[in-house]
Amino acid sequence: MNEQIEINKKTLNVLADAVFYAGFGAITKDQLSAALAKGTDEFQVVHDTKMNGDSVRGVLHFKRSDQDLNNVFFNSFDLLLKKEGKEETLQRNFPVYYGNKYTLKEGYNLLDGRSVQKEFTKIDPDNKDIKNVSTPWVYLDFKNVDDRGNFQIEKKYEYDLEKELEKYPIKGMEFSRNKKQLMDALKKGDRVEITIKTSDGEKEIRIEAAPRVDSINLYDKNNKPIRLSIKENDQSQSQGQEVSNKSNQSQIEQNSMANKTERKAEAKQTEQPETRKRGSRIKA
Repeated sequence: MNEQIEINKKTLNVLADAVFYAGFGAITKDQLSAALAKGTDEFQVVHDTKMNGDSVRGVLHFKRSDQDLNNVFFNSFDLLLKKEGKEETLQRNFPVYYGNKYTLKEGYNLLDGRSVQKEFTKIDPDNKDIKNVSTPWVYLDFKNVDDRGNFQIEKKYEYDLEKELEKYPIKGMEFSRNKKQLMDALKKGDRVEITIKTSDGEKEIRIEAAPRVDSINLYDKNNKPIRLSIKENDQSQSQGQEVSNKSNQSQIEQNSMANKTERKAEAKQTEQPETRKRGSRIKA
């Protein structure tokens, strides 16, 4: 009897850890214990929450092992998303088994139309010690579904997030810690608020990774898509300034020569002191 109780405690702790790392830490051990106590081969635990004002429901699926009833697996979760102000509800099942795990936040971001960078692991069928790891960006195809009725997951392997971010003069990106935190959030599919330099000065905007079009999506504080006149980098600015300065200097020299010619002509006609300005500063 004591051995049976100890096994159940171990099972409960393992499930609690799996649920926590999948992003459902609000689900308590008491909830899991009550579900386990029902003794069914398969059972679900429901979790409702709010994310960015949207209504989100997670339905977590558990299944007992056929060989050992005390061995219970957390295999997947259904995620239902109802956007604030919209009638439709989007739904998809996300796996949480080894080599193909999703979290609550990643599932929400995917259903909300954003992209996530995932690590997938495949074990070689001929040699279990050989693991093939890939890290593509994934996003949902809302126009097509698979044989289980889920929105199809599309993958993109060639997308350089760091390169795309370098096109924008983002405040604080010169610090490696800030850069890493920003990239980590974008890789999880988050829409992140940043401060950026534009032709009109500093602006606070929101950005998200857009691997399907090899770009970065920009939004205002109300999450409306925007386009900005961006100073892409200091080098292009300095090159442009150098060209502008050379042009200005050439113009100034031409004006100076013209003024000298005028003064010589006027000196021959009058003896009054010359009062003309020697040219004016031209703004770059």
